[in-house]
Amino acid sequence: MLECIQNADVRVAGPHTLSSHLKPPLWPYRTRTYLHNMQSRTVRYIVIGAAAGAVVLPIALPAILGAIGFTATGVLLGSTAAAIQSAMGASVPSGCLFAQAQSAAMGGIPLSWILCAIIVGAIIGGLLGALAAWLGDILAPHIPHMMRTARTALSHVARGVRYLGLRVRSWF
Repeated sequence: MLECIQNADVRVAGPHTLSSHLKPPLWPYRTRTYLHNMQSRTVRYIVIGAAAGAVVLPIALPAILGAIGFTATGVLLGSTAAAIQSAMGASVPSGCLFAQAQSAAMGGIPLSWILCAIIVGAIIGGLLGALAAWLGDILAPHIPHMMRTARTALSHVARGVRYLGLRVRSWF
């Protein structure tokens, strides 16, 4: 048996050797084309994120003010805005940020707020776009598994809703 092993013609060259499975290929990451594509994708993600943020944040501004507690009829009782107003005392100075927020919630969003929301939305969207471009390379190998997991979760939810529907129907 030992003679058979010693006389065997063993070839270790080729693409399917043990060493090629242990080391990840580094060559596609060093080419100029790959770096150019990565940079252009990152710039594209940043521009799309900045544009989306510049559009979405000014539109969402009234909803954000409503979530804080500024409504068209005044400050909502027990909200964050009510806590801020009680901390300010009985008189709220005109022109302060609180008064401007209440005025904006009552229907008059000033142009300066819209411009600030556009700028802040563009900055936040651009940062999120850069983060998405950076995470894209890291998460790319895991996306098929995440999609399978999401499909499985959705099928479980659909099965639960169907079961609930059958149970509710059986009550009547």
